[in-house]
Amino acid sequence: MERPTIMRVYNNWISYLGSIIAALTGLLILILLGINIFANIENPYIGIYVYMVLPPVFVVGLLLIPIGMYRSWRRWQKEGEIPYTKWPYIDLNKRSHRYATFSFILITAVFIVVGAVISYKAYHYTESVEFCGKLCHSVMKPEYVAYQGSPHARVPCTACHVG
Repeated sequence: MERPTIMRVYNNWISYLGSIIAALTGLLILILLGINIFANIENPYIGIYVYMVLPPVFVVGLLLIPIGMYRSWRRWQKEGEIPYTKWPYIDLNKRSHRYATFSFILITAVFIVVGAVISYKAYHYTESVEFCGKLCHSVMKPEYVAYQGSPHARVPCTACHVG
């Protein structure tokens, strides 16, 4: 019996759906991040989407890929199409296995670093004056306008109102 290749295990609707979600969400994050950085548009909702809403959707898309692959692999084992093994076979002496393993490790490390940076930026964004005045407390618009013209405008909201 022949062992399935990575691409053959990937060919299922769950992995395809995860790839589409991750690709579209990643592209949207990059576009909104570019708008936020280069266009100098002061819209608090862009920050909310870039740092808080879209990253979890991106991670869900990425998680759907191995879930679909695992389901295909288990189905083929139950149908007898491939021999039953408790774990997938990985032999680092084979060039293709080594390449796939190191690629997985490298891509995972990149996603961890990017995720940490986005989490850090999200934390600091929630403590920004823009977030407090325009998004979180939009009902306090008169207070926010008065704050901008007051001597306190040099002091961030969180200096007094958090911790």
